[in-house]
Amino acid sequence: MSVAKFVAANGREAMRQVREAMGPDAVVLSNRTVEGGVEIVAMRDTDLGSVQATAQVYVPPAPAPAPEPAAIGDLRGELQSMRAMLERQLAGISAAPGVAPSAAAHGVAESDPLRESLFEWMVGAGFSGQLARTLLVRLPLGYDRPAAMGWIRKELASKVPVLGDEDSLFAQGGVLALVGPTGVGKTTTTAKLAARFVLRHGANKLALLTTDSFRIGAHEQLRIYGDILGVPVHAVKDAADLRFALAAMKDKHLVIIDTVGMGQRDRSLSEQIAMLAGVPAPVQRVLLLNGASHGDTLNEVVHAYRHDAAPDGGGIDGCIISKLDEATHLGSVLDVVIRHRLPVFYASTGQRVPEHLELASSTALVERAFLTPRRGSVFADADAARRAAAVAGEEASARGGATDVLRSLTDSADALGQCVAELNGAGLGFDLARSLWQQRGAGAPALRAMSQQVREAVCRDVTRQCEQYVLASAATLQVAVPGRRSPQPMQHTLWLADRNGMPLAAVVTPTGRAG
Repeated sequence: MSVAKFVAANGREAMRQVREAMGPDAVVLSNRTVEGGVEIVAMRDTDLGSVQATAQVYVPPAPAPAPEPAAIGDLRGELQSMRAMLERQLAGISAAPGVAPSAAAHGVAESDPLRESLFEWMVGAGFSGQLARTLLVRLPLGYDRPAAMGWIRKELASKVPVLGDEDSLFAQGGVLALVGPTGVGKTTTTAKLAARFVLRHGANKLALLTTDSFRIGAHEQLRIYGDILGVPVHAVKDAADLRFALAAMKDKHLVIIDTVGMGQRDRSLSEQIAMLAGVPAPVQRVLLLNGASHGDTLNEVVHAYRHDAAPDGGGIDGCIISKLDEATHLGSVLDVVIRHRLPVFYASTGQRVPEHLELASSTALVERAFLTPRRGSVFADADAARRAAAVAGEEASARGGATDVLRSLTDSADALGQCVAELNGAGLGFDLARSLWQQRGAGAPALRAMSQQVREAVCRDVTRQCEQYVLASAATLQVAVPGRRSPQPMQHTLWLADRNGMPLAAVVTPTGRAG
């Protein structure tokens, strides 16, 4: 069998040697780039018959089973994480000197894509960066993304203290006071608790009080609920009035107090807490937390009601999370209850009495935090704003073609997961681009040099696939872009080799940068 190896400075010269030595019908077995040029292994077409005679018939393997919906969901999550990671890395390349990438800013190693993507997943659900870092430091080694997500959910659930048994709250009786800022849902929650108690123990063992003499109609609203349930409702004005009312209701097993709403910075807050502390019977203080509030606000509320307003240790005994149906970052309130070790008694999911009040479950709350539907937010966090400012600075300084190359890569990031294997095998400058990745963070001159190296490598590799031309087929299509309400026009370009029509590369570019 006549098989020979030909080495030349380029593909065209190597093919000329093949044709001269073995004729125009020679069969090319392989070609690759070697030091000094291109290597081609070929054989005479006359020897092909002997090879065919001894070749075994190929039997295709059994088709792989179709992926399950769960596997498809995991794959989609992986691709989204890879895209987010690529965008952050590219933002780090083009950031101005002195501006740290998001991963470094949060203390998560950029060399660990799994932990970085999990960090963004937790922060996106509303959990603080501090809690996310604390958990990820303890993440066991060897976990893939689904296993790591399951571990994080389990760890978070174990740290959310809950009531567990409603009987333990109602059985001890006494006085139960709902406290919290204005508009958090104390009156509605009072009615829900009253309804749950009546269903278990009857209406004759319960009484309702309200200290809200400021809000118009507050007493009437609670009285309507009391009439429906058959429970007496009384309004009190001050500490003496409260002591008198509680003394008159000493035959009741449980008295629920709907207090006046006070913000965490209201100077009268300490007076209200003192009024509750001055009654002879023990009082359980239950703080209502708005699940739709910002984490910093919730943290300030808990601190004010637990410490600032009760310096003598009165504090609060537990909390009820309200407005879960309105929350977009439920992780924030869970982060706060974990931080303050504040037991969660109930979760309110709407206005209906008593249906929209659930006994708190740590597992269900954590699961809900990660399942809450999210849309693109115009209120970006500090790192997102910094990355946007860095990109704007690049455009203003006109750093040249390197920026366009990097942006094109970002725009094509959706196809990253599907293309990595092909790029690794084809070698069209991908190995060089990946090695240059480690040099990111340098200034504009270095970026231009990197871009020129990539162009030269691509041109050198393309000559192996093309005789004379590179064919381009382009079309403009409307593409849905995450974070934007309407589809955006994107130019899709497919580069083809003129030798055999095989694809060389595909690029998706915003029409404004297509030039």
